[in-house]
Amino acid sequence: MPTLNPSIAAHFSRYREALVRLVYPLACPLCGVMPGFESRSLCQNCHARLESHAMAPDDAHSAFRKGPLAEAFSIFHYREEVQTLLTRIKFSSEIAFLEAFREYGANFLLAHGLKTRYDYLVPVPLSLTRLLTRRFNQAEVLAQMFSKETGLCVRPDLKKIWQTPSQSRLTRQERSLNLQGCFKIKRQPVSGASILLIDDIFTTGATAREAAKVLREAGAGKVGVLTLAKTPETCASHTSGAASK
Repeated sequence: MPTLNPSIAAHFSRYREALVRLVYPLACPLCGVMPGFESRSLCQNCHARLESHAMAPDDAHSAFRKGPLAEAFSIFHYREEVQTLLTRIKFSSEIAFLEAFREYGANFLLAHGLKTRYDYLVPVPLSLTRLLTRRFNQAEVLAQMFSKETGLCVRPDLKKIWQTPSQSRLTRQERSLNLQGCFKIKRQPVSGASILLIDDIFTTGATAREAAKVLREAGAGKVGVLTLAKTPETCASHTSGAASK
């Protein structure tokens, strides 16, 4: 099998890195250090710091005996580096930073058996107003990333028909009332299917429960949710920035 001349291979490698850096962040978003070419997101030290916020297995899963939402999974605690990344992604439109979560999400899905427990993924939608402002839905980007890593397909079964006021200062009851009726069916879910919602943050679960209710009423079977991070409900009323669900 023919091999490339070392000089040509070196030029190709440099061109390839230049193209990659057009898409992915030039510097680590947490510390500013240039990541090695093998990393397209965080530097090695910040990867280790991010891993330190991973939830213990017993804390990463919650099961609910009542209501439309069967269970919830979260990969990280919502603090420090996780909060910084999600805030920059959502409010500075730095979508490429989501790449930092690709491997963690895929590994989590496989480790917890979610690939076999669920039939497909549904990203929690944004309203058209919010989507036009932000230019992307972080939940949809995450779902597509996890799909490529696990083989689970993504379906846009839901739409959000209006922009709800910010949830960050609301109580649990106020959050539920705030969201009532905001989701509608966009594409009829597969009858009896087990659906895993994908979102960024879990606080009280009001968003996931409202989305699950609409899916169940349309014929879905079990509905669970996977989020990148979980913030303690006791801190919700004092948390600003990205945590609002």
